[in-house]
Amino acid sequence: MLIMFLILIFGFITAKRILREVFGQNILTKKQMTNFGTSYVVLLVSFSYFSTHIIAFWALAFFPHVIFSIFIVLLKQFRRKKFEERFEELLSLLILKMKSGKGFRNSFSEVISECPRPIQRILIDIHDVVVFSQQSNSERLSTFVQTIILEFVEADHAPHAALKRLQGFRERLKIQSDFRRKSGQVLKQIRLQSLILSGIYFALLFFVIGKFGFESNQQSILLSLMFFGLGIAFIFNKRGHIKWKL
Repeated sequence: MLIMFLILIFGFITAKRILREVFGQNILTKKQMTNFGTSYVVLLVSFSYFSTHIIAFWALAFFPHVIFSIFIVLLKQFRRKKFEERFEELLSLLILKMKSGKGFRNSFSEVISECPRPIQRILIDIHDVVVFSQQSNSERLSTFVQTIILEFVEADHAPHAALKRLQGFRERLKIQSDFRRKSGQVLKQIRLQSLILSGIYFALLFFVIGKFGFESNQQSILLSLMFFGLGIAFIFNKRGHIKWKL
């Protein structure tokens, strides 16, 4: 029982350190971290009454840490994707505030204060790099966010041309968004055609094997499967590299 108690304490301390780091990056709120921590402790205490196996208790004590770490990575990716989808809207709001006569920094600060918390955290990171030149923060940001930072830095350094520059940036984003949409439509057609042709190929393959046998046509069938696999690999490898010329 003493060993289980020590494992429980050690696991709780480890979980607390992970949650503290998460809170330091503003990924979760204090309330969310409290809920996670409470659920974790209740799970461990409940399990201790039903099992006395040390290995199982060790696994339960630290496996949630791995799950939680994976959850944080997926959450970051989800929020980054949502930010990229909504940024054009946020940029339009920034431009609208600047058209009303406000400066770039004041308009940017107001946009940040009006955003939902997950998006607000990314905008704060951008603000810190642009306004306070905290370049160390930009190293962990995505390529898309770094592009935003470059445009915002130029706008901040040239207030007289900031509005025009941001409007041009918005137009480029719209063009890129349109081409990504067109690219997505083409890729859907490619995937659909690949599925249809794959069905026809396997239907013919099974027909040949059933009609003429596998042993007598082994070399041709294996060669056919090899070329089919290479073709499918080529299609699904290249489908993410289609580029549209403007």
